[in-house]
Amino acid sequence: MRSHAKVREQYYVYDGASLFADIGGYLGLLLGHSVYSVLCGVGQAGSDLLRKFYSREHRLDRRRGAAVEGGGGSIESGRTRTDGQR
Repeated sequence: MRSHAKVREQYYVYDGASLFADIGGYLGLLLGHSVYSVLCGVGQAGSDLLRKFYSREHRLDRRRGAAVEGGGGSIESGRTRTDGQR
């Protein structure tokens, strides 16, 4: 009588170096994305702050010009206004 024996061979499909490389890659992607998000947030906040500052300065210039045109007796600083008048 003949015996049929099945031979099985086991081997690792995913070794330690591959696992380490994949974990490092994913951590790098997540860290890069989070740094990018923080930089975008800081940039947006800075942009909003500058926009607010310059719009406030523009309003103050317009008020100064209205006081001079209204004959309030104040002296204008000599800066050029946004509409081109002095």
